[in-house]
Amino acid sequence: LSNEKNTMACFCLNVTSPKERVFLKIAAGGSFRLTVNGNFIGYGPRRVGMKKSAINEYDISRYITGQDIFIVAEVVYHGTDSFYIVDEAPFFWCEVYDGNKKIADASNFSAYLNKAKIQKVYIKILYTKNKNK
Repeated sequence: LSNEKNTMACFCLNVTSPKERVFLKIAAGGSFRLTVNGNFIGYGPRRVGMKKSAINEYDISRYITGQDIFIVAEVVYHGTDSFYIVDEAPFFWCEVYDGNKKIADASNFSAYLNKAKIQKVYIKILYTKNKNK
């Protein structure tokens, strides 16, 4: 994946039986969008310094209505440097906690590439000088 620009991977997890405060910690190389049970939770990553990614933490307890939690993280690897996005190797890291007990991590998520997203956009701008104007 590291040779492809603008690649989106989706990571999905279904967990049951929350008992206490449920929260998750997430970090990703590139940008991510996080939803829980269909509710938008946040996006990131939060940056802490040049070429560094921080761990974002979210309390997701209020988005859980029953015993099931369905978490989706859409991670986009841009493959380019900018003011906000850092060109680093793509990665996904996540841990889900029920109180102080870790109930899932990144290895429990199912992953797939989202091929429906347009992967590359090429823009060619021609600058011409008109000496008559």
